[in-house]
Amino acid sequence: MDRADIVDVVGDFVALKKHGKDYIGLCPFHDDSRPSFNVSTSKNICKCFACGVGGTPVSFLEKYLHLTFPDAIKYLGKKYGIPVVETQLSAEEQEARTERDKLLSANAFARDAFTNELHNGNEGRLIGLKYFRDRELSDDTIKQFELGYSPKDRHFLYTLGKEKGVSPDVLEQVGLLFRTDDGQYIDRYRDRVIYPIHSISGSIVGFGGRILVKKENTGKYINSPASSIYDKSRELYGLYFAKQAIAKKDKCIVVEGYMDVLSMHQRGITNVVASSGTALTTQQVQKIKRFTSNLTFIFDSDAAGIKAAMRGLDVGLERGMSLHTVLLPEGEDPDSFAKTHTAEEIDQYISEHEEDSLRFNARVLLEQNGADTPQGIADTVAVIAESMAHIQDKLILDIYVKDMAPRLGVEPKHLLERIQKLQQQQRNTSRREWQNTQRRQEQQKREEEEAGPSITSSESKGQATPTDERLNPFEITLLGEIMKNGLMEIPDYEIEPGRYGCSLIQVVQKETKDLRENGTLTTHFCTILDEVERLYEEEPNPDITKYLSWHEDPVILHTVADMLMNEEELSEMHSTYVSEASTPTEVVSRVMRTILSYKYDFVLRQISDLLQQLQSIPTDHQEGDEALDEKSMELLSELANLNQMKVDMSRMLGDRILTPTLKLQPRQH
Repeated sequence: MDRADIVDVVGDFVALKKHGKDYIGLCPFHDDSRPSFNVSTSKNICKCFACGVGGTPVSFLEKYLHLTFPDAIKYLGKKYGIPVVETQLSAEEQEARTERDKLLSANAFARDAFTNELHNGNEGRLIGLKYFRDRELSDDTIKQFELGYSPKDRHFLYTLGKEKGVSPDVLEQVGLLFRTDDGQYIDRYRDRVIYPIHSISGSIVGFGGRILVKKENTGKYINSPASSIYDKSRELYGLYFAKQAIAKKDKCIVVEGYMDVLSMHQRGITNVVASSGTALTTQQVQKIKRFTSNLTFIFDSDAAGIKAAMRGLDVGLERGMSLHTVLLPEGEDPDSFAKTHTAEEIDQYISEHEEDSLRFNARVLLEQNGADTPQGIADTVAVIAESMAHIQDKLILDIYVKDMAPRLGVEPKHLLERIQKLQQQQRNTSRREWQNTQRRQEQQKREEEEAGPSITSSESKGQATPTDERLNPFEITLLGEIMKNGLMEIPDYEIEPGRYGCSLIQVVQKETKDLRENGTLTTHFCTILDEVERLYEEEPNPDITKYLSWHEDPVILHTVADMLMNEEELSEMHSTYVSEASTPTEVVSRVMRTILSYKYDFVLRQISDLLQQLQSIPTDHQEGDEALDEKSMELLSELANLNQMKVDMSRMLGDRILTPTLKLQPRQH
């Protein structure tokens, strides 16, 4: 996957702007208000300097799309048209596939079934395809958005699923089937045109279905129920197809329905998404903000449209969005307006009629409540102040207060007082929620401690369970040297008695052998040493950095990504070593000194442990208690040896002298 370009991959999900030789954007992994996500073109990695998340194209996809390593590779293979060879899964492996994979596969199967029926089935062509064409959708638009049709047959999807080996239980989980009281599986979307709902990465996470013939007690639309892959409040219809245009135009247009999106896209206004009839949510705004901070609502001019236009304001303001509202001419909706106007006319209408959403809401409320009565003004101020209380930026809030106060007919200081009171109430509520969460966590921790540690399967079998979660500073420094100079030949190093000359990775392997044997090295660093040495032996000129930056171990992968993004700060202890000269003698000197420092740290921890053991022996024990006396003497003798080793190491480190290897022996108990 060398063709996977980090800017290309991240740019599918984050709006990136050129910043010197690299790119920056809002971090998709936390609520970012200032661009803190850095994408390096030279290193082909990314990193957020606020929350610390980053990595290679693969690790970005793993984190952002919640994919496994193999699935991230398959995603890139599909994106770049590179075949990814997979071995046939056994029955056990198939059963072990993640729940998410099963549900997404079920939805993909249904999407294919619906689109095939629309284009190739008699009923699909006569009813479904005719409907879409009557709505003036082109075949290109129909295919692009993967529109489909579910026939009247109550068992269409169930029967086809049985033929294709798709479990009806899984189809039921994603809401494609439901079960009757007598246990029969029935197609939920039968006799409807189908609008697949794509995630931001293009996976099918849900469906919308529209009935074409009105039936009693049957709603016009049905949508997928909530599941582990679909939550209506998190998805925006059309975002997958609109995200690049949103980033390019630095504006997102929000409409209500599926057909609004389809007609606008077909007309060439492609930065359009739909909230699918719900008020805009925090999660939806966060997704939009990855690509732009400018959001424009376009709705009908009737009462329902005006009501819809007024929703979602608070969430947008809280997330620092610049919000505008456009009402279409009477009798028009985005679907009909797009069909009767060119893209240029639509753009012109928007620019001429969009109004700041806060001003729009205030104007509409004053008209509704009465701008000429004290109570009407007070009611309007109460609603607008509550919206303004969500504005986090003090400068923007100050500007809005000065702008809105005369529009509302009140003094700026009175409006500000109301807003500040509401903000204090919000802070108090947030504080109480935080305290309640803390109490629940503490209670859970106490209950877990009282229950005692659970025995894992590996522990029950007597296997060691790794506890290290990350590389320590010594290992990070050594890793930096390995990445830069791991294959460097060290001609004067005696790798075996009488044999001189080896690679730097072999030097590190030999010099840290005792640290590995006594369990001090982290499992991740042991993996690095073993795999890099194997690379050295098997390949003529391997790229260590590239190999490690695509590693399946997330700790290794993320550590390497962090190091590449911070080459001058490999560790607080040894950052100066990064830019030092790199002759073989100087490189091995730095490595030996780091390893010696690592061992010195190990000795200090052993000394501390011994002192604790000595302090635990009762000072008033009876003389002649041979067992305690013998234990004390053993500990004192061991402590003396360690203190002498500490003195020797301190002298060597202080004098910056390169010395023969110091072997650390495990303590004898």
